[in-house]
Amino acid sequence: MNVRIFSQFETSIFCDAAFVCRTGRLWRGLDKRFKGIDAEQAIYSIPSDAGDIELVNGGPLKWIYTATGVAEGGYVEPAIWITSELNVKENSLVKFFRTSLDELAEEFDVEIVADRKNEADGYNLYLIGLESQVLTAEAHFRTLLELCQASTDGGPKVFVDYFDLDGYSFIPLVVGVDMANMRHLSRTYRTQVRLPPLISHFSSSEGDERRPQILLSSDVHSLVLAAKKAILATVETSRSSIYYHRLENVSPGKLLFIRKYYTSELKRLIIKYQSFIRVTDSYVEFQAPCSTLLNSVIKVFTINILHQIVEIQVTLHDDHSCTDDMIRAIVSDRECGPILAMKLPGTESQFVLVKNHSLLQVDTATCKTGRPKSNEVMFHLSLILRALPQRSLRQLRAIFELHTDYEEFISGKKNGKVTRIMETIPCLIKLEKFPEDDNLFLILTADNFNDFSSTFFMVLNELPAEESFFIPELYHRPVIGAGGSVIQATMKKYNVFVRFSNSFFLPQNDLSHIRYDNVIIRCPYKNVSTILEAKTELNSLARGYGNTQTRILLRFSPGQYRYMLSFKRGAQMIGEIEKNYSVYIMFPFEEPPNDYHLEIRGSDNPAEAARELIKTCFGIERELKLNKPIKPTDDLYNSIVVPFKHVMQIEVTFSKSTVRLTYEQGNSSLPKAIEILTDYLKSLNLRIVSKEVIVDFIVANGKPLM
Repeated sequence: MNVRIFSQFETSIFCDAAFVCRTGRLWRGLDKRFKGIDAEQAIYSIPSDAGDIELVNGGPLKWIYTATGVAEGGYVEPAIWITSELNVKENSLVKFFRTSLDELAEEFDVEIVADRKNEADGYNLYLIGLESQVLTAEAHFRTLLELCQASTDGGPKVFVDYFDLDGYSFIPLVVGVDMANMRHLSRTYRTQVRLPPLISHFSSSEGDERRPQILLSSDVHSLVLAAKKAILATVETSRSSIYYHRLENVSPGKLLFIRKYYTSELKRLIIKYQSFIRVTDSYVEFQAPCSTLLNSVIKVFTINILHQIVEIQVTLHDDHSCTDDMIRAIVSDRECGPILAMKLPGTESQFVLVKNHSLLQVDTATCKTGRPKSNEVMFHLSLILRALPQRSLRQLRAIFELHTDYEEFISGKKNGKVTRIMETIPCLIKLEKFPEDDNLFLILTADNFNDFSSTFFMVLNELPAEESFFIPELYHRPVIGAGGSVIQATMKKYNVFVRFSNSFFLPQNDLSHIRYDNVIIRCPYKNVSTILEAKTELNSLARGYGNTQTRILLRFSPGQYRYMLSFKRGAQMIGEIEKNYSVYIMFPFEEPPNDYHLEIRGSDNPAEAARELIKTCFGIERELKLNKPIKPTDDLYNSIVVPFKHVMQIEVTFSKSTVRLTYEQGNSSLPKAIEILTDYLKSLNLRIVSKEVIVDFIVANGKPLM
């Protein structure tokens, strides 16, 4: 039997106005349900079964209305818009529409309009259409605007290139963990990378076979080409090891709820774990570059999303029924917040509410824990039940979907926690897992609202809350203490559980060095406020131990940073050296400044680790002092920096009156490179006044900070 799902929707209606230019697509006559709109044509997408549509026109753009209502039948893709400015003459704008934007609108099935800004010779351009089409077209739209602006008198030069990916699942490999790859490309290659939307696959355009495109732009042609080569190499390396999993038996109501209300959290998980997540109306699928990351992202998805969503089954006595009008009234009540309702054909006395009950993850950015919503859920449920006929309620049932690793955590040893709750309040609590299911289901049943509400709150208090973060592996043993004495005291003090792991051999790439979370703090939700306190104490213990370590400082230039990542598998070698020598290499998260010192900490072997790092990952550096500063022109990159890197395997960096070459000892191309560079400098009326070859990079054997 097909499940009928009722849900709120919100979309935009774009009315015809006196635009300076338009591409002339998607416009049609107004729907009769739009009362109060004074326009002949508009762009909109409203479900055919939507009734009692509410229109609001409170924004600064009076030609855009917000429409809300209730619809049946699954995900309702909204119509949206994005805007950007363009400072050109009107004749240039008209030409731009005819030569570029008309074609873009045709290809992506969107509309583009322009109206005049208050400032002279300036326009606001709006990209309008269904969400999936607008977000897919956005990168192309902004790139075309950049090119148009550059073509005007005095505009900066822009070079653009692009390439196709085999699928959306490879986009996280381009982005990198916590956007690390994007930062590297922006700084080292001076290139802006525009990506397809991470969540375009949630839209109604599923089945669109258009391959995702990555667009790159820079003011230096050779850097665009170099950035493209670097990204393609990273993707090609990563795709040789891909792990995949699919959650098949998530209910359709939960899947729709996730697609509608968990977009931001899904983006965060995709970026944090460099893993692809796709939610459809039938399943959730995951793809990651290693099994460890795959298991981690599935588990965190389950905790941060599935754990938060509860299905509440409301059953009435057989002589009462739940009409469609009743369900629509429940779902349309904005005071209830995000909510869905499901009905099965043939079960007129029963319906299921889908709602998020808690925000269980800890918000480390604001140092606040998630706001509990259990009281809010019960308040809304009480309002719904009051609207039902008197004495019509037969039973309430809550269904929680949980990760199987937490069965004993939630139930207690020998079901002790569950038994105590059932002995306290008249209710039934069951933990079930069927062979075809990935997850565990906790089912709470009660015959009246008061018992249900009390039990619901007690169950929520036992759900797991957790946070993960990074502490250098070198500090794990002292933080744990002899025989676990220190960590046991910490866990007892804050009533939490702490687990340590190592991340030495998780995937790295040639664009960045990644520090993965390797510590997890977990506790029942009733103690969630102690997670931050426990984390603070663990970090304090780690810092205190780190300050007692012997420190080695290494001279570490921007060229050395690039050389390590590009030519020496430096990101991967760091983990191997840290493990083999029991040290912590404080490798920077982005390209360092010229006077940067790389710090290595350890108790026994930091000097040996430093020598091993220099031997296996560092290049020789040749510093050339010039008679006057050198300017970072486009020609310098096109003629020297990029060719030297890709043809001769020599990194060239410069700062003021210094040019630095970083290369492997014995590089046979060095004499020719020096000759070419010398001739190039002469053409700029520059000459080399001194040379220095650096092979000893150890600056100092630092003492402990304490």
